[in-house]
Amino acid sequence: MQATFTTTYEPPVATLAIVGELDIVSRGRLAWRLAELTTLGCRTVRLDVGRVTYVDGRSVRLIDQTRERLEARGATLDIIAASACFARVVTVGRFRRLAAACAAATTGSAPW
Repeated sequence: MQATFTTTYEPPVATLAIVGELDIVSRGRLAWRLAELTTLGCRTVRLDVGRVTYVDGRSVRLIDQTRERLEARGATLDIIAASACFARVVTVGRFRRLAAACAAATTGSAPW
């Protein structure tokens, strides 16, 4: 399933909801959406990955790099929903800060 991205912008908060697969095919669009979020000037960026059905490590790295850029300018990236699949890849990939954010937001019961 190709990924779909929905951005809502209500200053000082922006939310990006992602549905589907985050892989090599969707990575360019993911990079573009994440770059867009960092330029909006919001203090809080919320990421809803509760309906992500597949994610590769490079896509997670893009998200983690965005978190780092936001934090460098005093903003935050909050994960408001995370599928079990997304949370598992974040944990296995040792993205500790993202894993902590996913822990409270994990949805679904299957580990993959």
